[in-house]
Amino acid sequence: MMYRYLIFLILIIGCNKNSPRLVNEGPTDEDRLYKEYVLKLDEENTFILTKNEDVIHILSIKNGIDYQSCKIILSDYLNLTKNTRRKFSDDYKIEAIKNLAFEHDITEEQLGNLLFDYLHYIN
Repeated sequence: MMYRYLIFLILIIGCNKNSPRLVNEGPTDEDRLYKEYVLKLDEENTFILTKNEDVIHILSIKNGIDYQSCKIILSDYLNLTKNTRRKFSDDYKIEAIKNLAFEHDITEEQLGNLLFDYLHYIN
């Protein structure tokens, strides 16, 4: 009988202890700097795409892709490939590009042709 009370007391004491709470301190300086870097990179890429708007329009017609989808695809592609602060593996980049095709309901061949033509034009 005494063991029941002892177990009961241990359970009560064990359940009432205050566990240390984790405090979310928010984003660190490194996170903030990376976010600023990504925003600046996106701004630069948007400027490049705006400058090449006519070419993008021609490529969208040539490859049978909606113009807005072309701009989004190229923007995402440039943000992915020009990001020097994060080292993405080649496999990750390939999968990300395949996902772009899926998201915009186009074939991988259309996407590949678009990217090839755009990169050929830039160089």
